[in-house]
Amino acid sequence: MPCSGPRGVGDPRGIVAGGIVVVIARALAGGPELLLLDEPTAGLDLLAREQGLATIQHMFQPPHHDPPAVVLVTHHIEELPPVTSSVILLAEGCVAASGTPQDVLRSDRLSAVYGCPMVVERHDGRYFVRVSPTTWDGLIDR
Repeated sequence: MPCSGPRGVGDPRGIVAGGIVVVIARALAGGPELLLLDEPTAGLDLLAREQGLATIQHMFQPPHHDPPAVVLVTHHIEELPPVTSSVILLAEGCVAASGTPQDVLRSDRLSAVYGCPMVVERHDGRYFVRVSPTTWDGLIDR
């Protein structure tokens, strides 16, 4: 169904999409040394999620100087911006692996942690995970 009309005040499409960007802007207003983002894109649609991730990535590109350290908590590796320098992978509340994204976000590591065959791919600096539907029957029986 096509969308028509401008996005403006009172249009919920504009409110949600800009929400994460506004939250990050407010947090940065005081010039913090650390920005803690605990699942900042949970519940957002695809566009709003990408806007939030683009905002985080943008903080680390010129002309920005001295951005804060960012701790981003997520359950989805595709939500890690390309600027991500360190990753901690948790399993049942314990550190299963830590290091660079290249060292931690590997198919064998994620498969072992989740007990399910996974394929990790990297495109344009971002990571993505695939689980084959052929393994789904084994997941249901858990």
